[in-house]
Amino acid sequence: MRRPAASTFGPTNLSLLAANFNFPILRVVVLYIYYVTVSHRHKEQDVLTEEGLID
Repeated sequence: MRRPAASTFGPTNLSLLAANFNFPILRVVVLYIYYVTVSHRHKEQDVLTEEGLID
């Protein structure tokens, strides 16, 4: 009767663990990409304003 306990720690539990670990990582990756693009855009604007192309 110990088989069900072993099977509960099988694919379903691993997939739940994977889902719990993936979502925060995805969120961090998306935030990182967003931050990089925004900071890159600001850097481009700073360069353009330094060159006097944008008032």
